Amino acid sequence: MKYDFEVKNYNDLIDRANENGSFIPLLLVVFIMPKQKKDWVNIKPEELILRKCAFWYQVEANEIYSTNKYKITIEIPKQNRITMDFFDNQFLALD
Repeated sequence: MKYDFEVKNYNDLIDRANENGSFIPLLLVVFIMPKQKKDWVNIKPEELILRKCAFWYQVEANEIYSTNKYKITIEIPKQNRITMDFFDNQFLALD
């Protein structure tokens, strides 16, 4: 999946990836929403339902700043879809 991203925000991800001693990685999460706005979210006191799907992206520590003026297109692999085990896997990687 390709995503147009503001250069400033992309470069912020690079800053975090290159921070010495950074404990928690900075991830970009892109939500893919249904076409109909009324279908996006359902909020009740006992549950929150977000419809469609989301993908995560993290730059590598050796990435270089983009010199583009406004936007950069990044490619997010389809295997980076957020699933039920996403958060467990992310926090296990920190150990």
